[in-house]
Amino acid sequence: MYYTQKELEALEAFSEYITVDRPYTDMDKTAYYSLHAHFKNLPSCVFSNRKLKNLFHFSKTQRGDNIHTDSGIVSCATKAGVNHIKFDWVFTKGDCLYKVEPPEKIVSASKLYNTLNKTKIISNPSWLKSRVYNEKEYIVLLEDVVGQKIEEWDNEEYEWKLV
Repeated sequence: MYYTQKELEALEAFSEYITVDRPYTDMDKTAYYSLHAHFKNLPSCVFSNRKLKNLFHFSKTQRGDNIHTDSGIVSCATKAGVNHIKFDWVFTKGDCLYKVEPPEKIVSASKLYNTLNKTKIISNPSWLKSRVYNEKEYIVLLEDVVGQKIEEWDNEEYEWKLV
């Protein structure tokens, strides 16, 4: 398959995004802040054709009742992905889970991963494949997100509390 230069640049930017644990701190700031612009240039093959009722987003810092990222995108997971993340991640007091109403245009991280492998932008790291498929990750534009905080981590009792 042929990709334009802008599509390849977008794929390259998102390859870095999905391969780091903490994009906000692990990515070059210029690359992180450009993700919003690159989202619009991603090839159509990475977008999901599934109609999802709800997605969920973890916020590592409490930001009131709003989802906010400096990159202009939000990573979300399905309910099954949330269960995997809750088991696998280390949380701190004030971390939140948001219920997100998915917009029409969402990137499937598994489709993105497969495309990155086909284009040889990344080699086939098994740990990344496992993470992407277990977390059932989707990426959406922040401007299209309608989200509501539904749970918060209570460090005192080590459990999630309904908000």
